[in-house]
Amino acid sequence: MGNKKEAISGEKEDIILITSRQGFLKEEPKADPEEQAMQNFFQALAAEPSIVGIGLSRMKMGGLYVDVFVKDFNDAEAMGRIGDVVDSAFESLESASNESTGCHSFASVDGQEINEFAEEFKKRFNTPISREEVDRNPFAVLRTSTDNSTLLEIVMFED
Repeated sequence: MGNKKEAISGEKEDIILITSRQGFLKEEPKADPEEQAMQNFFQALAAEPSIVGIGLSRMKMGGLYVDVFVKDFNDAEAMGRIGDVVDSAFESLESASNESTGCHSFASVDGQEINEFAEEFKKRFNTPISREEVDRNPFAVLRTSTDNSTLLEIVMFED
């Protein structure tokens, strides 16, 4: 897996990374503490089989936002595990990025191929939130988009 510092800095050109879940979990420890913290963040997420990937973005008001992509979205037990994993993983993300973290949302990938989901998420993220969308659903402004964030990377775990 590439240098995760690139993801945080926004220096990557191709922001969609599809990686082997098992290969990622077997990566060797990193010498750099920030790189190790980032690896810990991603390995914690990859270790939970119901987490399919994430979208990592930097909010314009400051801090990092994580969209967590999950299968078993309607399974309360799985979502409970996912919530616990995400909460504990954020400590590593904060250490790696030296930025505030903690804002996150969950999106279901049920019924979609991971590469198609990643492309659709990227497309939706890069589509500004329309006034009509907000009029129909006032909570639409809560979704991440180019209006309020910069998409840094999408990481998907292949089983």
